[in-house]
Amino acid sequence: MLASAAAVNAWVGATAKDVWLRVLPKFHVGGMSIHFRAELTGSRVVVDESKWDVRKFVSLLGTENITLTSLVPSQVFDLVAGKWPAPAGLRAVFVGGGRLEDSLYVQARALGWPLLPGFGMTEASSQVATARMESLQEPHETGAPPLELLPCWEARVDETGRLQLRGAPLLAGRLIQQGDAWQFHRAVDDAGWFMTADRARLEGRLLTPLGRCDRVVKVLGELVDLDAVETALLRAGLPPDRGAVLALRDERAGVRPWLLTDFSGAETVVAKANESLPPFARVVGCRHMELPRSPLGKILRGELRKQWG
Repeated sequence: MLASAAAVNAWVGATAKDVWLRVLPKFHVGGMSIHFRAELTGSRVVVDESKWDVRKFVSLLGTENITLTSLVPSQVFDLVAGKWPAPAGLRAVFVGGGRLEDSLYVQARALGWPLLPGFGMTEASSQVATARMESLQEPHETGAPPLELLPCWEARVDETGRLQLRGAPLLAGRLIQQGDAWQFHRAVDDAGWFMTADRARLEGRLLTPLGRCDRVVKVLGELVDLDAVETALLRAGLPPDRGAVLALRDERAGVRPWLLTDFSGAETVVAKANESLPPFARVVGCRHMELPRSPLGKILRGELRKQWG
């Protein structure tokens, strides 16, 4: 965690003059990592662990002179939906925990929000690749900037496109309960590489996440990336974290993509998204339901798969 914190601090030039606002829970790596970063620089941390309230968040940014904070895409969506302008003193907002769509990035930047999209994971103690601070001085109308590996990381992809990482912030392993005992399972190989469950494209130090390895299914003999289907839905107007695409059993095709959602306008979004998808990848329909969520508000996809798998 300290190795990750040092890398992130250097990436944004954090100092003791910065003030962090933490609205993510501290048991989430995106929240806990803020305290490690502040510890290294002597920065102050303002904590708000109450239920997410966009008005309160914006108010705290101003009254506490916040310079740095972290959000997830659904919270950025709320800022844009309410047309909230960013306060002048805010230097950077890390955005992780999910894909930030280009259109949402553009709208938030137009309101002055200094967003730094990133890709990370708990096993990596938070950030792996993040947009550069210099991107905030560049034109934003064309979409989100590229994600660059932090200097603490080495990365490679195997022949299937699966991402592997090596660096000081990596976990050593996992403790798994077996009966009444706990067993330690090492997570890295002898050379220090960790095999993630993510697919990615690497171009030098630039990393483009391509979704989870277990999110590719076969429909009518064609491979369908469910993450790509969800991206089409987001571009068609589905708000972040308001739905999940699952491959549900189909008598003829084996499986078909369905949208499980709590968004009332989902049918319109599906119709628009399907126009951009090949016939075999189109969403069959919507199932409206209360979605299982984590305290952070992220959809618990594992719970959905148990229920609908």
